[in-house]
Amino acid sequence: MSSYLSVTGILTQIQPLAGNDGAAYGCTLALSVRTQNSQEVQFTMNGDTYVVDNVPFNPGDRVTVFYDADAPAQLIYPPRYQAVAAATASYYQYYLGEFYNSLVSTDGTLQLNGNVPLNAFLPNGQIFSGALAGKVLLVEYAASTRSIPAQVTPSRLFVFCRT
Repeated sequence: MSSYLSVTGILTQIQPLAGNDGAAYGCTLALSVRTQNSQEVQFTMNGDTYVVDNVPFNPGDRVTVFYDADAPAQLIYPPRYQAVAAATASYYQYYLGEFYNSLVSTDGTLQLNGNVPLNAFLPNGQIFSGALAGKVLLVEYAASTRSIPAQVTPSRLFVFCRT
């Protein structure tokens, strides 16, 4: 089980990274995100990074980028992480994590309410009709309660069947 962390901020720069042989140039992108605290965080994004709605990013966009907290990372400043998932964060908020049978996240911070299976999709856009428990979910929601765990009625769920 992986744990995921997120960074939300303004995308300040996006540029292609060169591959070892030059043939992969443009297949991996470097993103620089400036948080609300004026901290800079860098991400690498490749073809395995899930982007909500396949929306291209542009400098100036408000984005939320998720990374695997358990993955190895270089000890450099500003920090650079491999992006697992990303979304523009203009209206919705996002959460990425695994959920128990009770639809409470494994870290205990979020609980899903409502008729969520109707709004559940696979990353390729197909409707997901299986059980949500034990799956990694990217939750898109507009508002949450201030309870612990915070309760949300998701607008959409993106279900990742592999962990």
